[in-house]
Amino acid sequence: MSYTADNSDRTFNNEYDQKDYEEACDALETLFNLVNRGGHPVIEDAVTDAIKIQHRTLQQSFFRSIVMPSVNTFAELNESKFTDLRNESACECAAALKPIMDGHYMPLV
Repeated sequence: MSYTADNSDRTFNNEYDQKDYEEACDALETLFNLVNRGGHPVIEDAVTDAIKIQHRTLQQSFFRSIVMPSVNTFAELNESKFTDLRNESACECAAALKPIMDGHYMPLV
């Protein structure tokens, strides 16, 4: 599955934004494929190791631009009842975290 296959309904400010979007989609497709292969502990280690060595600004930017939107998306899935046993726990956990995160401002410092 290619995440960049249909972005026809998405508008971009410029060609650089579109390129960034497509690169992010490719990276996420790779990550989801790794998760799908079942290497969860190794992937968890890789993600946590990478976070620890990044500059603090990048750590916060990662949280603001990847973690928070992911939690919000899972919470929305929970609210829309677009869940079953395969994603139910993740969606319920995200729904519980969302009110906590909503009160936090994540500045770019």
